[in-house]
Amino acid sequence: MTMNRMNLFPLRHRAMLPVAMTLALIAAGCADGYESPNGFDVGVSDQTLVTPPWLAFVVSTDGTKATISWPLVLGCEGYEVTMTNIDNPDSTYIVDHYDHYLVDGCSMTANVQEDSRYAFQFKVVGNPKFNNRDGEVLDTIFSTLVPSIVTVPDGSDIYKFFTENPIAQLADDYRQANNLDTLKEIAIDLQMGGHYTMSGPLEFEGYNMTFRGAKAKPALVTMTDSAAFFGWGGMKLKFLRFDCTNCTAGSLIYMSETNFSDANLSQNLGYERNGSPINDLKNVLNPVYLSDVWVKNLRRSLVHDNNISCCWWNLSIINCIIQGCNSTSSSFISFDQAGHIIKEVIIRNSTLYNIYDNSSAYFLRFQNQSNANVQKCYGTTSSELASQIINFTNVTFSKIYTGQKWFNNINGTGLSGTFSHCIFYDLYQPFRRSMEKGGTWSCRFNFFFNPDDDSDTDYTRKDSSGSPCASLYDPQFQGDVTQELDLEAPNGGVNFRSGEYMIVSNAGGDTRWL
Repeated sequence: MTMNRMNLFPLRHRAMLPVAMTLALIAAGCADGYESPNGFDVGVSDQTLVTPPWLAFVVSTDGTKATISWPLVLGCEGYEVTMTNIDNPDSTYIVDHYDHYLVDGCSMTANVQEDSRYAFQFKVVGNPKFNNRDGEVLDTIFSTLVPSIVTVPDGSDIYKFFTENPIAQLADDYRQANNLDTLKEIAIDLQMGGHYTMSGPLEFEGYNMTFRGAKAKPALVTMTDSAAFFGWGGMKLKFLRFDCTNCTAGSLIYMSETNFSDANLSQNLGYERNGSPINDLKNVLNPVYLSDVWVKNLRRSLVHDNNISCCWWNLSIINCIIQGCNSTSSSFISFDQAGHIIKEVIIRNSTLYNIYDNSSAYFLRFQNQSNANVQKCYGTTSSELASQIINFTNVTFSKIYTGQKWFNNINGTGLSGTFSHCIFYDLYQPFRRSMEKGGTWSCRFNFFFNPDDDSDTDYTRKDSSGSPCASLYDPQFQGDVTQELDLEAPNGGVNFRSGEYMIVSNAGGDTRWL
């Protein structure tokens, strides 16, 4: 299995203390299922066995599995392990089958989740044939969380907190305390179930930053005045509830050029088109990523180019509910000032809706069709650089937006698009406006309905294989599509569950409503 990071832990009774060690230590241990020529009989008898000095916790590249390994202890019968997910202290659970489970080798592999914490209990089991006694029971914590530089106290104004405690200083303190040369990715934590305000902009500059609440009880942030997030190093917002009712900012997330590194200019990244350098585009290489985020009363854009000539590699919206009250011409994804392209736009298992009719705003808009050519932004030196992806899967779209072109100024060069198991309710020509500039498109099990115009036949448009883009069915949502979110109610207090059998039986829309 390919591994992408390693954390090594010396074990002390009911404690964890990270230390720096090398991969050679793992190689020195035994493989899963290893046995000596005589089992564990290597001449050790009448001993209380000693617990190993370290465990290694290594997460796979895709983040779905972790291998935990340890050195061989001579004279034991095996190793008893218990692994518990502790994300929610009120509802912990055993991972896989690892409940006082006897492992007869020096490693085990368990299923893990992103942004999770695990209690791990470990005991060396003595071999009774040789009168060897069990080692000490040891407990430690493993985590798939990005390391945090600070936890903001509950009740804080986040803007004022970081005015008084600059992110750059906190990050540098963390780097020095952990003897790190550089910081690849860091996090800011909000307390579980916390309530915060944010009265001004928060600038992440070039840090690859995760800003998160807790998975079990997300934090609620009331955005006021000009509150928004700025950055160019990559940004992940996770397990958060945003109330933007009293926010005057034009977007939740903005491109930034504060302290921008010239290393991220297109020519310095080696981007070339047919042998000629591509010059002076500011690149965001790490994802801009929203996961388990709810937004109430988003008045304008979700993301904005901030009038900067830029390209983003990835924008992902996963498992979110975003409720707009946009009556302006600001696009939901607004790259129409100076932005060139977002190379990958991925939306999955989410509900995106606007509570007003709006005939002025686009859902996604680039500055112009020419600049949105992926090969003018990333070049032609590889097939990966020369391609663009738009992928929407299990998304419920409602009234976002009702009367304007859904996409604008996209360019079909190198574009692969997918609409799968989505509901499109009260939108204006989502398929025509997505596909009219070319590219390769695939549509599967989508559902379309325009309640104000039963002659709208946009759903009959064909994808690249000749299949209709959607079927015509009224989703018959069980709740009010113009209802604002209640950020402290289950599912935001709204209900987009479909009453249409064909949609439900074919798993259409955001899966939370199925």
